[in-house]
Amino acid sequence: MEESKSERAMLSFWGDVSFGLEVEPIVEKNGFAYCFDGVRDAFKGSSLNVVNFDCTITEATQKNRFRDGSHLKTKPAAALAMKQAGIDGVVLANNHIYDYGTQGIEDTMAAFDAAGIQYAGVGKTAAEALSPMLLEDADGRSVGIISSCALPVESSDNCPYMVGPFDLDLLKQAIDNCVDKVDHLIVSIHWGREFVHHPFRSQIEAARQLIDWGAGAVIGHHPHVVGSVESYGSGYIAYSLGDFVFDQRDHQGIPHRHDALGITLRHADTRVLQGEYVPVRVDRDYRPVIPVGEVRAGIVEFVEELSAGLCDLNIAEARASGAASVGFLGHQIRSIRKSFINGGLLSVVKKAARVRPVHIKLFFVWLKRKVGKF
Repeated sequence: MEESKSERAMLSFWGDVSFGLEVEPIVEKNGFAYCFDGVRDAFKGSSLNVVNFDCTITEATQKNRFRDGSHLKTKPAAALAMKQAGIDGVVLANNHIYDYGTQGIEDTMAAFDAAGIQYAGVGKTAAEALSPMLLEDADGRSVGIISSCALPVESSDNCPYMVGPFDLDLLKQAIDNCVDKVDHLIVSIHWGREFVHHPFRSQIEAARQLIDWGAGAVIGHHPHVVGSVESYGSGYIAYSLGDFVFDQRDHQGIPHRHDALGITLRHADTRVLQGEYVPVRVDRDYRPVIPVGEVRAGIVEFVEELSAGLCDLNIAEARASGAASVGFLGHQIRSIRKSFINGGLLSVVKKAARVRPVHIKLFFVWLKRKVGKF
Protein backbone atom coordinates (compact mmCIF):
# COMPACT_ATOMS: atom_id res chain seq x y z
CA MET A 1 0.00 0.00 0.00
CA GLU A 2 1.40 3.40 -0.95
CA GLU A 3 2.20 5.68 1.97
CA SER A 4 -0.08 8.71 2.19
CA LYS A 5 1.48 12.14 2.27
CA SER A 6 0.37 12.78 5.84
CA GLU A 7 2.10 9.61 7.08
CA ARG A 8 5.48 10.66 5.77
CA ALA A 9 7.87 12.65 7.93
CA MET A 10 7.86 16.34 7.11
CA LEU A 11 11.64 16.53 6.84
CA SER A 12 14.72 14.42 7.48
CA PHE A 13 18.14 15.87 8.16
CA TRP A 14 21.23 13.76 7.40
CA GLY A 15 24.94 14.19 8.12
CA ASP A 16 28.09 15.33 6.33
CA VAL A 17 28.40 14.76 2.59
CA SER A 18 31.69 15.07 0.70
CA PHE A 19 32.78 13.36 -2.49
CA GLY A 20 36.44 14.27 -2.01
CA LEU A 21 39.49 12.33 -0.78
CA GLU A 22 38.98 8.54 -0.85
CA VAL A 23 35.34 8.88 -1.93
CA GLU A 24 36.49 10.35 -5.25
CA PRO A 25 37.86 7.13 -6.81
CA ILE A 26 34.73 5.26 -5.71
CA VAL A 27 32.58 7.84 -7.47
CA GLU A 28 34.83 7.71 -10.54
CA LYS A 29 34.29 3.96 -10.74
CA ASN A 30 30.61 3.67 -9.77
CA GLY A 31 29.03 7.11 -10.25
CA PHE A 32 27.53 9.49 -7.70
CA ALA A 33 24.21 7.65 -7.53
CA TYR A 34 26.01 4.62 -6.07
CA CYS A 35 26.65 6.57 -2.86
CA PHE A 36 22.95 6.77 -2.05
CA ASP A 37 21.77 3.27 -2.96
CA GLY A 38 21.46 2.25 0.70
CA VAL A 39 19.23 5.15 1.75
CA ARG A 40 16.83 5.68 -1.14
CA ASP A 41 13.94 4.12 0.75
CA ALA A 42 14.77 6.22 3.80
CA PHE A 43 14.69 9.33 1.63
CA LYS A 44 11.24 8.33 0.37
CA GLY A 45 10.03 8.19 3.97
CA SER A 46 10.29 11.97 4.23
CA SER A 47 8.71 14.69 2.18
CA LEU A 48 11.97 16.66 2.33
CA ASN A 49 15.62 15.65 2.82
CA VAL A 50 18.49 17.95 3.77
CA VAL A 51 22.25 17.31 4.28
CA ASN A 52 25.31 19.24 5.37
CA PHE A 53 27.39 19.61 2.20
CA ASP A 54 30.95 19.60 3.55
CA CYS A 55 32.60 20.08 0.16
CA THR A 56 32.64 22.32 -2.91
CA ILE A 57 31.43 21.68 -6.46
CA THR A 58 33.97 23.30 -8.76
CA GLU A 59 36.56 22.79 -11.45
CA ALA A 60 38.76 25.44 -9.81
CA THR A 61 42.36 24.48 -9.14
CA GLN A 62 43.48 27.44 -7.00
CA LYS A 63 43.25 26.34 -3.37
CA ASN A 64 42.56 28.75 -0.54
CA ARG A 65 46.11 29.43 0.69
CA PHE A 66 44.89 30.51 4.12
CA ARG A 67 43.34 27.16 4.90
CA ASP A 68 45.28 24.24 6.35
CA GLY A 69 44.22 20.64 5.96
CA SER A 70 42.24 18.98 3.20
CA HIS A 71 40.71 20.96 0.36
CA LEU A 72 37.53 19.22 -0.78
CA LYS A 73 35.85 19.47 -4.15
CA THR A 74 33.88 17.38 -6.58
CA LYS A 75 32.48 17.59 -10.10
CA PRO A 76 29.30 19.43 -11.16
CA ALA A 77 27.46 16.16 -11.83
CA ALA A 78 27.26 15.64 -8.05
CA ALA A 79 24.46 18.17 -7.61
CA LEU A 80 22.07 16.54 -10.10
CA ALA A 81 22.82 13.09 -8.66
CA MET A 82 21.96 14.38 -5.18
CA LYS A 83 18.69 15.80 -6.44
CA GLN A 84 17.79 12.58 -8.25
CA ALA A 85 18.55 10.60 -5.10
CA GLY A 86 16.01 12.67 -3.17
CA ILE A 87 17.97 15.52 -1.55
CA ASP A 88 16.04 18.81 -1.53
CA GLY A 89 18.31 21.13 0.43
CA VAL A 90 21.90 21.58 1.63
CA VAL A 91 23.47 23.72 4.34
CA LEU A 92 26.75 25.37 3.36
CA ALA A 93 27.94 27.22 6.48
CA ASN A 94 30.95 25.05 7.26
CA ASN A 95 34.75 25.10 7.24
CA HIS A 96 35.12 23.65 3.71
CA ILE A 97 33.04 26.10 1.68
CA TYR A 98 36.11 28.40 1.32
CA ASP A 99 38.42 25.60 0.12
CA TYR A 100 38.61 26.95 -3.44
CA GLY A 101 37.93 30.61 -2.74
CA THR A 102 35.34 32.78 -4.39
CA GLN A 103 35.14 30.64 -7.52
CA GLY A 104 34.53 27.52 -5.45
CA ILE A 105 31.66 29.17 -3.58
CA GLU A 106 30.03 30.60 -6.70
CA ASP A 107 30.44 27.36 -8.65
CA THR A 108 28.89 25.40 -5.77
CA MET A 109 25.86 27.68 -5.55
CA ALA A 110 25.46 27.64 -9.34
CA ALA A 111 25.54 23.83 -9.41
CA PHE A 112 22.82 23.57 -6.77
CA ASP A 113 20.76 26.24 -8.52
CA ALA A 114 20.96 24.26 -11.77
CA ALA A 115 19.95 21.04 -10.01
CA GLY A 116 17.02 22.63 -8.18
CA ILE A 117 18.48 22.10 -4.70
CA GLN A 118 17.90 24.85 -2.16
CA TYR A 119 20.75 26.03 0.08
CA ALA A 120 21.52 28.33 3.00
CA GLY A 121 24.54 29.53 4.95
CA VAL A 122 26.47 31.77 2.52
CA GLY A 123 26.00 35.44 1.71
CA LYS A 124 27.71 38.78 1.26
CA THR A 125 26.41 40.08 4.60
CA ALA A 126 25.68 38.38 7.91
CA ALA A 127 21.96 38.90 7.39
CA GLU A 128 22.10 37.32 3.93
CA ALA A 129 24.23 34.41 5.16
CA LEU A 130 21.74 33.74 7.97
CA SER A 131 18.66 34.06 5.77
CA PRO A 132 16.81 30.73 5.64
CA MET A 133 16.31 28.46 2.71
CA LEU A 134 12.59 27.98 2.22
CA LEU A 135 11.11 24.55 1.52
CA GLU A 136 7.57 23.22 1.35
CA ASP A 137 6.55 19.69 2.26
CA ALA A 138 4.01 17.52 0.49
CA ASP A 139 1.20 18.82 2.70
CA GLY A 140 1.97 22.44 1.90
CA ARG A 141 3.72 23.30 5.17
CA SER A 142 6.57 25.78 4.87
CA VAL A 143 9.94 25.10 6.46
CA GLY A 144 12.76 27.58 6.92
CA ILE A 145 16.33 26.41 7.60
CA ILE A 146 19.01 28.77 8.92
CA SER A 147 22.64 27.64 8.49
CA SER A 148 25.36 28.83 10.89
CA CYS A 149 29.02 27.96 11.49
CA ALA A 150 30.61 28.23 14.95
CA LEU A 151 34.11 27.33 13.74
CA PRO A 152 36.80 29.81 12.73
CA VAL A 153 36.94 29.77 8.95
CA GLU A 154 39.78 30.98 6.75
CA SER A 155 38.43 33.14 3.97
CA SER A 156 40.43 33.48 0.76
CA ASP A 157 41.88 36.65 -0.75
CA ASN A 158 39.24 39.38 -1.19
CA CYS A 159 36.39 36.86 -1.01
CA PRO A 160 33.10 38.79 -0.84
CA TYR A 161 31.23 35.92 0.83
CA MET A 162 30.85 34.95 4.45
CA VAL A 163 29.27 31.96 6.14
CA GLY A 164 26.33 32.31 8.52
CA PRO A 165 28.00 33.45 11.75
CA PHE A 166 27.37 31.74 15.05
CA ASP A 167 26.39 34.83 16.99
CA LEU A 168 23.40 34.42 19.28
CA ASP A 169 22.26 38.03 18.87
CA LEU A 170 22.34 37.71 15.08
CA LEU A 171 20.69 34.30 15.22
CA LYS A 172 17.89 35.71 17.36
CA GLN A 173 17.37 38.46 14.78
CA ALA A 174 17.30 35.86 12.01
CA ILE A 175 14.75 33.78 13.91
CA ASP A 176 12.61 36.85 14.71
CA ASN A 177 12.68 37.89 11.04
CA CYS A 178 11.23 34.65 9.70
CA VAL A 179 9.59 32.62 12.48
CA ASP A 180 6.14 34.09 11.73
CA LYS A 181 6.57 33.61 7.98
CA VAL A 182 6.97 29.81 8.02
CA ASP A 183 5.20 26.94 9.71
CA HIS A 184 8.44 25.51 11.11
CA LEU A 185 11.95 26.88 11.54
CA ILE A 186 15.14 24.82 11.90
CA VAL A 187 18.61 26.05 12.83
CA SER A 188 21.58 24.06 11.54
CA ILE A 189 24.96 24.66 13.22
CA HIS A 190 28.43 23.49 12.22
CA TRP A 191 30.09 23.19 15.62
CA GLY A 192 31.70 20.97 18.25
CA ARG A 193 35.06 19.24 18.32
CA GLU A 194 36.06 16.72 15.67
CA PHE A 195 35.70 13.09 16.79
CA VAL A 196 34.20 14.07 20.16
CA HIS A 197 30.75 12.59 20.80
CA HIS A 198 29.82 14.95 23.63
CA PRO A 199 28.56 18.54 23.31
CA PHE A 200 30.10 21.23 25.49
CA ARG A 201 27.99 23.11 28.01
CA SER A 202 28.03 26.21 25.80
CA GLN A 203 26.51 24.20 22.93
CA ILE A 204 23.75 22.79 25.10
CA GLU A 205 22.85 26.21 26.48
CA ALA A 206 22.90 27.81 23.02
CA ALA A 207 20.77 25.09 21.40
CA ARG A 208 18.15 25.33 24.15
CA GLN A 209 18.12 29.11 23.85
CA LEU A 210 17.44 28.85 20.11
CA ILE A 211 14.47 26.58 20.82
CA ASP A 212 13.18 29.07 23.41
CA TRP A 213 13.41 31.80 20.76
CA GLY A 214 11.22 29.88 18.32
CA ALA A 215 13.29 27.27 16.46
CA GLY A 216 11.51 23.95 16.14
CA ALA A 217 14.76 22.00 15.90
CA VAL A 218 18.50 22.55 16.19
CA ILE A 219 20.70 20.22 14.14
CA GLY A 220 24.47 20.00 14.67
CA HIS A 221 27.30 18.61 12.56
CA HIS A 222 31.10 18.74 12.14
CA PRO A 223 32.48 16.21 14.69
CA HIS A 224 32.19 13.33 12.15
CA VAL A 225 30.75 11.09 14.90
CA VAL A 226 27.30 10.65 16.41
CA GLY A 227 26.31 12.84 19.33
CA SER A 228 23.59 13.32 21.91
CA VAL A 229 19.94 14.04 21.14
CA GLU A 230 17.17 15.48 23.27
CA SER A 231 13.62 16.77 23.19
CA TYR A 232 13.57 20.20 24.76
CA GLY A 233 10.56 22.48 25.20
CA SER A 234 8.60 22.43 21.97
CA GLY A 235 11.55 21.34 19.86
CA TYR A 236 14.21 18.72 19.20
CA ILE A 237 18.01 18.97 19.36
CA ALA A 238 20.62 16.72 17.74
CA TYR A 239 24.13 17.84 18.63
CA SER A 240 26.02 15.87 15.97
CA LEU A 241 24.78 13.67 13.13
CA GLY A 242 28.14 12.22 12.08
CA ASP A 243 29.18 11.39 8.53
CA PHE A 244 26.79 10.42 5.75
CA VAL A 245 28.96 10.18 2.62
CA PHE A 246 32.51 10.90 3.76
CA ASP A 247 36.03 9.49 3.79
CA GLN A 248 36.46 7.75 7.17
CA ARG A 249 40.05 6.48 7.07
CA ASP A 250 41.18 8.57 10.05
CA HIS A 251 40.64 7.91 13.77
CA GLN A 252 39.62 4.28 13.40
CA GLY A 253 39.95 3.62 17.13
CA ILE A 254 37.10 5.94 18.09
CA PRO A 255 33.93 4.13 19.30
CA HIS A 256 31.16 3.97 16.70
CA ARG A 257 33.38 5.70 14.12
CA HIS A 258 31.27 4.34 11.25
CA ASP A 259 27.90 5.19 12.76
CA ALA A 260 25.74 8.23 12.11
CA LEU A 261 22.24 9.56 12.58
CA GLY A 262 19.42 10.88 10.49
CA ILE A 263 16.81 13.06 12.18
CA THR A 264 13.17 12.82 11.11
CA LEU A 265 10.93 15.72 12.04
CA ARG A 266 7.15 15.53 12.03
CA HIS A 267 4.58 18.27 12.38
CA ALA A 268 3.02 17.96 15.83
CA ASP A 269 1.37 21.35 16.26
CA THR A 270 1.87 24.96 15.30
CA ARG A 271 5.64 25.54 15.52
CA VAL A 272 6.05 22.24 17.37
CA LEU A 273 8.15 19.48 15.84
CA GLN A 274 8.35 15.88 16.98
CA GLY A 275 11.83 14.49 16.39
CA GLU A 276 13.19 10.99 16.14
CA TYR A 277 16.65 9.72 15.23
CA VAL A 278 17.39 7.10 12.60
CA PRO A 279 20.55 4.97 13.07
CA VAL A 280 22.89 4.94 10.06
CA ARG A 281 25.96 2.82 9.33
CA VAL A 282 28.60 3.96 6.80
CA ASP A 283 29.99 1.01 4.83
CA ARG A 284 33.49 0.34 3.45
CA ASP A 285 32.75 2.40 0.36
CA TYR A 286 31.77 5.34 2.62
CA ARG A 287 28.11 4.88 1.72
CA PRO A 288 25.28 5.24 4.26
CA VAL A 289 22.96 2.32 4.87
CA ILE A 290 20.08 1.85 7.31
CA PRO A 291 21.14 -0.97 9.67
CA VAL A 292 18.95 -3.59 11.28
CA GLY A 293 19.26 -6.10 14.10
CA GLU A 294 22.25 -5.97 16.42
CA VAL A 295 24.01 -3.19 14.52
CA ARG A 296 20.98 -0.92 14.85
CA ALA A 297 20.50 -1.86 18.49
CA GLY A 298 24.14 -1.06 19.25
CA ILE A 299 23.83 2.44 17.78
CA VAL A 300 20.62 3.08 19.70
CA GLU A 301 22.20 1.96 22.96
CA PHE A 302 25.21 4.21 22.38
CA VAL A 303 23.13 7.29 21.53
CA GLU A 304 20.90 6.75 24.56
CA GLU A 305 23.98 6.51 26.77
CA LEU A 306 25.39 9.71 25.31
CA SER A 307 22.10 11.55 25.70
CA ALA A 308 21.63 10.57 29.33
CA GLY A 309 24.50 12.91 30.26
CA LEU A 310 22.66 16.05 29.14
CA CYS A 311 20.64 16.39 32.33
CA ASP A 312 23.62 17.74 34.32
CA LEU A 313 25.50 20.49 32.48
CA ASN A 314 28.58 20.21 34.69
CA ILE A 315 28.90 16.52 33.92
CA ALA A 316 28.28 17.20 30.23
CA GLU A 317 31.09 19.79 30.18
CA ALA A 318 33.50 17.44 31.96
CA ARG A 319 32.74 14.64 29.51
CA ALA A 320 33.24 16.87 26.50
CA SER A 321 36.43 18.51 27.80
CA GLY A 322 37.98 15.20 28.81
CA ALA A 323 37.13 13.50 25.54
CA ALA A 324 38.44 16.48 23.58
CA SER A 325 41.77 16.38 25.40
CA VAL A 326 42.13 12.62 24.97
CA GLY A 327 41.38 13.06 21.28
CA PHE A 328 43.86 15.91 20.95
CA LEU A 329 46.63 13.98 22.71
CA GLY A 330 45.97 10.90 20.59
CA HIS A 331 46.09 12.97 17.43
CA GLN A 332 49.36 14.60 18.54
CA ILE A 333 50.97 11.23 19.32
CA ARG A 334 50.05 9.94 15.87
CA SER A 335 51.19 13.19 14.30
CA ILE A 336 54.51 13.15 16.19
CA ARG A 337 55.19 9.60 15.06
CA LYS A 338 54.43 10.54 11.46
CA SER A 339 56.59 13.67 11.74
CA PHE A 340 59.55 11.65 13.02
CA ILE A 341 59.26 9.24 10.10
CA ASN A 342 58.95 12.01 7.52
CA GLY A 343 60.78 14.99 8.98
CA GLY A 344 63.14 13.95 11.75
CA LEU A 345 63.67 15.27 15.26
CA LEU A 346 63.08 19.01 14.57
CA SER A 347 59.64 18.27 13.17
CA VAL A 348 58.84 16.19 16.28
CA VAL A 349 59.80 19.09 18.58
CA LYS A 350 57.49 21.47 16.71
CA LYS A 351 54.56 19.06 17.02
CA ALA A 352 55.19 18.31 20.71
CA ALA A 353 55.23 22.03 21.52
CA ARG A 354 51.52 22.19 20.76
CA VAL A 355 50.66 20.06 23.80
CA ARG A 356 49.77 22.32 26.74
CA PRO A 357 49.49 21.56 30.49
CA VAL A 358 45.71 21.96 30.27
CA HIS A 359 45.54 19.01 27.86
CA ILE A 360 47.45 16.82 30.33
CA LYS A 361 45.23 17.99 33.20
CA LEU A 362 42.02 17.27 31.32
CA PHE A 363 43.37 13.91 30.26
CA PHE A 364 43.74 12.89 33.91
CA VAL A 365 40.25 14.23 34.70
CA TRP A 366 38.92 11.97 31.97
CA LEU A 367 41.06 9.04 33.17
CA LYS A 368 39.84 9.45 36.75
CA ARG A 369 36.23 9.19 35.59
CA LYS A 370 37.07 6.14 33.51
CA VAL A 371 38.91 4.03 36.09
CA GLY A 372 38.03 5.68 39.40
CA LYS A 373 41.67 6.15 40.36
CA PHE A 374 44.27 8.89 40.70
